[in-house]
Amino acid sequence: MTTDRTRLISAARLWAAHNYPYLASALFALHILPGEPGLEMSVDTNWRVYVDSNSLAEVPTDRVGFQLVHLTGHLLRDHAQRATHIGVSEDDVSHWVAAADAEINDDLRDMLTLPPDAVTPDDLKCPDGKFAEEYYEYGSASNQKFRDCGTGAHGHERFWNQEPPSDANKDDGVNVREAEILRRQVASEIVEHHRQVGEIPEGLLRWAAMTLDHKVDWRKELGSVLRRGLSESMGAVDYSTSRISRRVSISPEIVLPSLRRRVPSIALVLDTSASMTERMLGLAVTEIKGLLVAVGIQNDAIRVISCDAAAGEAQTVRNVNDLFLKGGGGTDLRIGIENATKLIPRPELIIVVTDGGTPWPEERIQGVEMFALLIGDNPPQPPNWIHCVSAKVES
Repeated sequence: MTTDRTRLISAARLWAAHNYPYLASALFALHILPGEPGLEMSVDTNWRVYVDSNSLAEVPTDRVGFQLVHLTGHLLRDHAQRATHIGVSEDDVSHWVAAADAEINDDLRDMLTLPPDAVTPDDLKCPDGKFAEEYYEYGSASNQKFRDCGTGAHGHERFWNQEPPSDANKDDGVNVREAEILRRQVASEIVEHHRQVGEIPEGLLRWAAMTLDHKVDWRKELGSVLRRGLSESMGAVDYSTSRISRRVSISPEIVLPSLRRRVPSIALVLDTSASMTERMLGLAVTEIKGLLVAVGIQNDAIRVISCDAAAGEAQTVRNVNDLFLKGGGGTDLRIGIENATKLIPRPELIIVVTDGGTPWPEERIQGVEMFALLIGDNPPQPPNWIHCVSAKVES
């Protein structure tokens, strides 16, 4: 690294630590490396910031410091892993990065004036205080020029990334375990700063509280449960003549069937009673659909039934914005579950999203696997034959 670049980044890091002292541990954990020409700064998942000093030659110190804080925000909020969880493709990277930027900048602008090209919820025509997943689903395209914040923002590898850090060399990046320790350390420092000084952006304080209260990553647990159920259904193969067998040359007079992997039919039953908010349901549905698409289940294989004490018509929903939620009264999801079993084709997987305050079917439904995503604190548990994941999703 050149002396000029060292001096520039050192000054910018000190500026950032002075203005955001509760982020100092994360800022000084960053490893600074030479970057891609033309791209000022980007970050990978191992907390390495790639810097092109020529691009930054005329950039003021406070602007460089803001970029360090911004990239640190991607790492602290684990945007790369979250993008992977909901199945963000390379084609959708720019929209996801804009959504993740809005989640970060929404908090930063409470403290300092943002650069003019910073993406905010206003740019996406969304209200403040949402999660990146919500900005991604509900937000419009940003008018700001796309800037690739790097793998650490979206999870897709870039050719300029260096190899992951090795056990032999602890100075070439931060591994997964160390990153989790850093997140918890920064969360503790945010809470302590708020206790002693105040002046913490509401979103950052919320993130810190969730991080320190974090027991199990419900997104990872949900992904594990769904993948296990899907692998059982999709692993079943059958013969089909819709595609001719590659062994046709053996007997050209006879059309031989080939083995095809089945795509399971899936139904979502959403609890739309008064205790469930649209935000809770929207985030949950976004997670589930992202996971399903990530394992090869296309949108047209998913049907959604909203239900409180009565069930609505099944909807094939390709975008969460198209979801029509009908309800707001009492809760009896047995009706929605029963209606789901009558769909044609009959679903092999039924996923129920609820706060748990509902009667459940008394017996296992023959030929159907059921999953429940329970939202809220200490929700009532369903029967033990239903696969269950609990999620704390802020309302």
